[in-house]
Amino acid sequence: MKNITLQIEGLTLTVTLFDEVDLRLEEACHRGKPLVADYTYLHHRAQPPQTRDHVHLYRRNQQLFAVNDLGRGHDGYHGYRMPARVADALRARFPYWNLPADNILESVERVHFLIEIAR
Repeated sequence: MKNITLQIEGLTLTVTLFDEVDLRLEEACHRGKPLVADYTYLHHRAQPPQTRDHVHLYRRNQQLFAVNDLGRGHDGYHGYRMPARVADALRARFPYWNLPADNILESVERVHFLIEIAR
């Protein structure tokens, strides 16, 4: 590492040159933005009419689920139970989203099951 100091019109500018070994770019250690603990998320805006606003949620770079602003599973993630602290963090981050109170992403099977119980 080498520092070069320049004086330009009364301003001091310090430039640091790193050895070639130090110039390696390190790959990001997580996908998306931090949410809570070791969970991260990527927020995708709606592309009408095909999709709605949705987030993909990751833990240690592994996608756990995707959920849209109506609380429905996105990309086939139906029937997934969101961890409570993740659901709470999503509610805080996206207060106008309609996430399910039981933290379970809707699914056709779950809706039919609930209809049967209600009869």
